[in-house]
Amino acid sequence: MSIRQGNNQNVADNVSADELLERNLADLFGAIGRLKSYTDDIGREGLEDAMRRDAVSHNFGLIAHAVLGLQDISGFQKYESILDRWLKFSWEFTWKSPEVIEWDMVWEILQGDLPLLEVELARIAAAECQ
Repeated sequence: MSIRQGNNQNVADNVSADELLERNLADLFGAIGRLKSYTDDIGREGLEDAMRRDAVSHNFGLIAHAVLGLQDISGFQKYESILDRWLKFSWEFTWKSPEVIEWDMVWEILQGDLPLLEVELARIAAAECQ
């Protein structure tokens, strides 16, 4: 499926809000699950591994794109305080090389903030997917 169509309209324009919600939440939960599996059993020094950094960077980039997708859904402005924070943080992973990322900060986010995002997303999913 192409991400863009003719006059730069997003494919999301042709998808129902429910489908867009389901797809983006699945992408978010998938990326969070992969981030956790890549980092749960390592210490901070485990993020020194180049392949692990690439994997973490990729999945934070996926989070950025999924958050953008959620923001395209009418009515999601009420979650702006949660989503904007994650978009601002994770968007950097879509354009920065892993060599310039501040990995100590990433480690703190993986350990403290990412589990909170998962809880917040579960709450959003429960409220929106009724």
